Amino acid sequence: GSLLKKLEDEKGIVVRFIVGRSANRGDRFDREIDDENRSTNDFVILDDHIESDEELPKKTKRYFANAAETFDAEFYAKVNDDIYINVDTLSAMLETHWDKPRVYIGCMKSGEVFSEATHKWYEPDWWKFGDGKSYFRHASGEMFVVSRAVAQFISINRSVLRTYAHDDVSVGSWMIGLAVKHVNEAKLCCSSWPSGAMCSAL
Repeated sequence: GSLLKKLEDEKGIVVRFIVGRSANRGDRFDREIDDENRSTNDFVILDDHIESDEELPKKTKRYFANAAETFDAEFYAKVNDDIYINVDTLSAMLETHWDKPRVYIGCMKSGEVFSEATHKWYEPDWWKFGDGKSYFRHASGEMFVVSRAVAQFISINRSVLRTYAHDDVSVGSWMIGLAVKHVNEAKLCCSSWPSGAMCSAL
């Protein structure tokens, strides 16, 4: 409501929940989202996306494409809905990167590629990652940020950008072939917070 508008006017930060549609189009889930959005205006509804865990990488791609076309911003951030953000600190951090036209910011990591279909983090395309079965360096999925030029690239090329089992790996794969500055920002790492603390950013 008014607090959301105040954040946009005073700090230049736009916050939205990103949601797709139900597999049963027009059901109670869709109606409740539409009703809430009419009163709060805090959703971006992706009408061409069916909401499911398996489709998260495609949802992330659609989000960046939609955001680049809808909002004129210097940076676009993807944040999980269980992450709490200090918007002032985030804004101050991003200001230090305004001189970089193509930047990809996050808690950079790599990790094992799991080829067992029963594993929680199974990667159907595991064989593409080589004999070492290790992912390339990419920003952890809890939160990452791309600059305007990168978001526009995703928007323009969305139809040919390959997605993998996980959204953070998918975005990282798009960055590998681009002249993009990777920024490993420790403040965006959940592991930087005390053991047992709720994961927060900045």
